[in-house]
Amino acid sequence: MKKTILPLHPDKREIYAGQLATQSKGSLLPAMEVQPKPQYIPLSISQQHLWFIHRFEGSVQFHLPTVLKLRGRLNKDALIYSLRNIVNRHEVLRTVILEKDGEASQHILPKDELLLSVIDGSVYKEGPEGLQKKIRELINDPFDLSKDHLIRVALITLNDEKHLLLITMHHLASDGGSISIIIKELVELYSSYQEGRPVQLAPMGIQYSDYAIWQRKYLEGEVLERKIGYWKQKLQGVAPLQLPIDYARPAVQSRKGATENFRINKALSSALLLLSQQQ
Repeated sequence: MKKTILPLHPDKREIYAGQLATQSKGSLLPAMEVQPKPQYIPLSISQQHLWFIHRFEGSVQFHLPTVLKLRGRLNKDALIYSLRNIVNRHEVLRTVILEKDGEASQHILPKDELLLSVIDGSVYKEGPEGLQKKIRELINDPFDLSKDHLIRVALITLNDEKHLLLITMHHLASDGGSISIIIKELVELYSSYQEGRPVQLAPMGIQYSDYAIWQRKYLEGEVLERKIGYWKQKLQGVAPLQLPIDYARPAVQSRKGATENFRINKALSSALLLLSQQQ
């Protein structure tokens, strides 16, 4: 899709320029940069929320799985090299959470410790249901946040030229957009190993731990109180939304669920998109 960017009307340019000029330095975020790493690296606010949930009810619902079909002869040495270098590059994927005196902190594990689980999948060729069950078991295997890498990789070998690569990441270390980065780097690292050439990936600058330290330094004192006060005011008097449901909510929330697949045509999709933009 071609995107057209229209120039601002001269009057609008003056208005926006005036707004920028009147912004005080105190209203701008401090620059994010590489931070000195303390012995106990704080969790980001998002990580703290997830860690709190994990302590009380587990966090299988925050596993982010991806299954890749690999076809052709596979160089397992190149695959292991690629996966380990990805985890070496991204410190958050080899970060564990330790607790001391009720406070949680990040600790970064050494490099080159990621393990690849290799599973003989030929036993499932007569029954795909067994293979699907195995994949679900691998996805739902809980992470030990105090010991495990926040990425887990299993290679299921179906035959010499067909494999499934199952990558499961914890939401503490990634989100929906992370897998495209992982796959891009996996392809480049694997290709460079096969071709015997230098890796063409930009060196890492800011790590997630730098962001967590930056966020904790910025969101404190008056800034934090002002943000909390804003939401207390906005949410004052708001009652929980009671949607009509076919069954009463259980006393203890269950994580069991299902998916419902359906398709909508292009005309309806376009109309829904327009409605959302208008609203």
